Amino acid sequence: MNRNLKSNIKEFGDYQTPDELASEIITLIQKENFQPATIIEPTCGLGAFILASGELFPNSQIVGIDINKTYVEYINDQLRRKKSPNNIEIQTRDFFTINWKSLISNYSEPYLIVGNPPWITTADLSVINSRNIPKKFNIHNYPGLEAKMGRSNFDISEWMMLELLNSVKDTSTTFVQICKLSVARKVFKYCVDHQINIEKAYIFLIDAFFHFKASVEACVLFLQLTPGKFTSICEIFEKLNKNKLLHEIGVIDGKLIANIEYYRKWNHLNGESPFEWRSGIKHDSVKVMEFIKGEKHYINGLKEEIEIENDYLYPMLKSSDLANNKTNPNRWMLLTQKHTGQDTSILRKTAPKTWKYLMEKASYLDRRKSAIYLKRPRFSIFGIGDYTLEPWKIAISGFYKNLKFLFIGPKEGKPVVLDDTCYFLSFDNYWKAMLVHTLLNHPITDEYYRSYIFWDMKRPISKQILMNLDLKKLLEEIGYQHLIEALMKKNPYLKQEKIPIILKNLF
Repeated sequence: MNRNLKSNIKEFGDYQTPDELASEIITLIQKENFQPATIIEPTCGLGAFILASGELFPNSQIVGIDINKTYVEYINDQLRRKKSPNNIEIQTRDFFTINWKSLISNYSEPYLIVGNPPWITTADLSVINSRNIPKKFNIHNYPGLEAKMGRSNFDISEWMMLELLNSVKDTSTTFVQICKLSVARKVFKYCVDHQINIEKAYIFLIDAFFHFKASVEACVLFLQLTPGKFTSICEIFEKLNKNKLLHEIGVIDGKLIANIEYYRKWNHLNGESPFEWRSGIKHDSVKVMEFIKGEKHYINGLKEEIEIENDYLYPMLKSSDLANNKTNPNRWMLLTQKHTGQDTSILRKTAPKTWKYLMEKASYLDRRKSAIYLKRPRFSIFGIGDYTLEPWKIAISGFYKNLKFLFIGPKEGKPVVLDDTCYFLSFDNYWKAMLVHTLLNHPITDEYYRSYIFWDMKRPISKQILMNLDLKKLLEEIGYQHLIEALMKKNPYLKQEKIPIILKNLF
């Protein structure tokens, strides 16, 4: 791209569509046997889609719009050079000031609305004081507290796509947009929830790093709107073709389901876990609260050798450890409390070296930003309770794409603790924990959870998803005999006559 054509990428979320990708997408549309009377690109940038559309749909009226005058001049210059026909018009306009329903109605159906809207959130725009933003921030109408906590933050592309879809919802339109995968799902769910007439819905995965040097899961969202037609299912394809269908997502009872096939097989296992899944310990100060063992003393995250009492130090695992199937910790965490809200000043007497260390590092702990530390005892931690110090745990990472539940036992006579990026169940009985671990690693469990998990999410595995599985129903589905066989295979020295006792006391 010519340097003079480089706009403020941060403000405009400006990731220009490569010519090859635009051509591939327009070809994909053409293969659907769709012949648009009008093609509209609402944020046309340097015109890759405009030029590709002109070549493959020469009889369509083509309209390109962009806020950047330099881009518009560039496209017009390219059109003159190519001696393009007069069916292409390019306008310099601000997306957020246009009445899209009125504008689109000036042209003939069927419509093709194609493009690559900005890849930026309202929070990012607010940080840089951008004026290139819609007036309505909280597009999903979250209540006050949730909005303040950040749920009202959204991708600008989502707002723009919904604005366009609402403008054409009663027309014959093919709607094709490059966007983040998470945005595509939200837009699809919105369409289902609001009864927008979608006949077909596809998501084609693309390599965002290859095309845009962006480290994000991206796709092409393809919606065919037809009055009187309605679908709540969206097919996911591996690439920009229909050669490999990965799975189907869909909206059922108001919920977005990640894998329709698995959901239909196992949704009867829905309920509530008889055991409560917990998140690990939150302390927000790795440099002060986490250690490795040196030859004589512990070493903190500041690379300092520290001499403190051993009583308040516990072996710990993080999400990355669990993702790599690691159950033998090499880190230690300082627990300033045994339950949430406990008075930490008792450490002055019970662990004077630890108290002295905390006072020396108070500047790190006192500036922790989370509001949860306000009006709490100094040096507080969270996610702490009796369950934290149970000897046996079953744990899983909340962040990584690894649906495997690990069995974790004590180390050096102490229970292992986890950080707040992990989820776990805790037990005081080894065999009870082992039996639940066997249940959770069954193939049925894997498929059940995959019906709900979207792996591109920042934290794909949540407490809510984990709690939804009723382990009693799962045990009935698997059958006692199969579970006994699996447990015996893992523990050949277990006497079979003990298993009925374990099962009886399980729930």
